[in-house]
Amino acid sequence: MRTRYRWNPETQRQEPIAQSEGMNSGLIIMPDIPDFVSPVDGSIVHGRRSLREHNKRNNVTNAADYTNEWKEKAKERAKAFTPGAGYDSKRRIMHLREAYDKLQQQRRRK
Repeated sequence: MRTRYRWNPETQRQEPIAQSEGMNSGLIIMPDIPDFVSPVDGSIVHGRRSLREHNKRNNVTNAADYTNEWKEKAKERAKAFTPGAGYDSKRRIMHLREAYDKLQQQRRRK
């Protein structure tokens, strides 16, 4: 095993780190999830493996997969309602009017 070193600010030198420092002495095991009834298809899901198979079979995902993404998107949505946050309301209104006019033209053609 290679020797690892750490900078000591007091001595201003590199010092070897003992193997016992910062090393886990055992395994870290995450427990399995308890069984539950699927709200999607009513089947019983037994553990993580069964949950992965259930999600794949039903083309769904866990809300926990998007936790950080939802937080970021919530900040973006909040910006739309904050004056001076960089959202140009005049430009948005112009695009909405253009889309409305385009839809009206399509309806007139029919």
